[in-house]
Amino acid sequence: MATPLPGIVRMGLIKRLPSLTPAAFTEHWSGPHGAFAARLPNLRRYYQNHTMRPVRIGKLTDPWELDGLSELWFDSLELMERAIASPSYGDLAGDTPTVMIVPGVIAGPQEAVVAMREDTDPPVKVMSVLKRRPGLSSERFLDGWRDATARLAGAEGLLGLVNTVVAYREGAPREKLAYDALPVDAVAEFWFASDRAMMSAFQRPDFVTRAEELCDSAPAYVVQTYLILP
Repeated sequence: MATPLPGIVRMGLIKRLPSLTPAAFTEHWSGPHGAFAARLPNLRRYYQNHTMRPVRIGKLTDPWELDGLSELWFDSLELMERAIASPSYGDLAGDTPTVMIVPGVIAGPQEAVVAMREDTDPPVKVMSVLKRRPGLSSERFLDGWRDATARLAGAEGLLGLVNTVVAYREGAPREKLAYDALPVDAVAEFWFASDRAMMSAFQRPDFVTRAEELCDSAPAYVVQTYLILP
C-alpha cells in the first residue's frame, strides 16, 4: 500500500551541455545554477541528483540518457506555477542553456511504498523514469507499478522506495505539454544499503517480469544527491 506524501515535486530531466566536461557540469549545476533555483518563491526543498552510472532493469531501454534529475518541492502545483512565473525564475531560465539541455520537466505528488527513516543515510540511490506500454491506461499502469514495487518491500537492503506520479508536463519554461510530447508516467526513487542489494533487487525475476510487462522504457540511474535547500 502506497502512502501519499505532502506537497508536490517538480523534476527536471537534465542532459549535460556537450561543450562542458562532466566536472565542469557538476560544478556549475551544483553551484551558480543551484543558487538561482534556490531563490524561487514558495520553494520548500531543492535536491540535485547527478548521474553516476546507468542501471538496467531487465531488457528495458533508455531513450533519455540523462545526466541528472532535479527535485524541487512545493506545497501545490499552483504555488509551483506562481514560482516559475515570478521574476526570480528569469535568472534561472537564463542560466539553463549555459550548462544543460532540458528535454522536459514533470511534476506531481509523491507516494511512499517503503518509508525511509529520517536517521538513515543510504549510500546508494537509484532513480528510474517510467513510460507505460502502449495500450495501458495510466490507471492500470500505476496500479501495476505499485504492485510491482510493493513486491520489493521485503527485499534485503532496500531502505526506501518513493514514486512520483506525473500530473504536469512542461517543455519550454511555462509551456505545458500533452502526454505524447513528454511520455513520462512516473519517476521511481529507490534507496539501498549497498550496490549488492541494489543489483539483487533489480534482478529479481518477479520484479523484472512485471516491470517489462508494464513499461515501454524504464531507464534507471545511480545518482549522487546534492542537498541545495534541505
